[in-house]
Amino acid sequence: MDFIRSIQNLQQKPPHIRKRILVVSVVVCMGLIVASWLMITNRRIDSIALNAPNKKAETKESASPFNMLKEIIVDTVEGFGNIDFNSFTHGK
Repeated sequence: MDFIRSIQNLQQKPPHIRKRILVVSVVVCMGLIVASWLMITNRRIDSIALNAPNKKAETKESASPFNMLKEIIVDTVEGFGNIDFNSFTHGK
C-alpha cells in the first residue's frame, strides 16, 4: 500500500514538479542502462582479447577495383558455362 500512496502523493504535486521528477528518473534509468551496457561490452572485449591466439597479423594487399571487377565478370561467365540450356522448356 505504501507504493500506491507514493503514487497518489506524486499525482497531487504541481505539474512542473512532476516533470522534474520524470526527467530525473529518466536520466537515472538511462545512466544505469548505459553503464551496464558499457560494462558488458568491456567484459566481452576483454574475454575476446584474452582468448585470442597470439599470432602475428597477416596483411594482404588489397586488390584494385578493376581486378575485383574482372574476377566477378570471369566468375559470372564461368557460371554461364555450367548451365544446361537444354533443360529449359518453352511453352507453346
